[in-house]
Amino acid sequence: MKFVFLDHLPPEPNAKPDARTEDRHFDLMFEGPDGNALATWATSKLPLLGDSTEATKLADHRNAYLNFEGPVSNNRGVVERYAFGTWSGELDSDALLVFDEDSANFAGESWTIRLGSEQLFRIS
Repeated sequence: MKFVFLDHLPPEPNAKPDARTEDRHFDLMFEGPDGNALATWATSKLPLLGDSTEATKLADHRNAYLNFEGPVSNNRGVVERYAFGTWSGELDSDALLVFDEDSANFAGESWTIRLGSEQLFRIS
């Protein structure tokens, strides 16, 4: 199954007043076995080895976000593919992430992560 880390940049300062305002963050999206929706979390930073960071569960996103870069609808900022690859295992226990060789960041690396109760843990 595939995963992607999107770098989500906030809207421009001159965005419409009703635009959602937010700080820069990463959207972590994981394809499920059905291949339809992406399980999604937001975090302010990616964890260092042996570290954890706060992770907020978001609504599932469309599969199109695996390859999407550009402006998000309704002036909700811009996303750029930060890193991507394939994953296996279980997100709430141990999941193995293997970053593609042509991933913009972490190319060729492997991480073991766990998404717990509002925390993202990087185990190895």
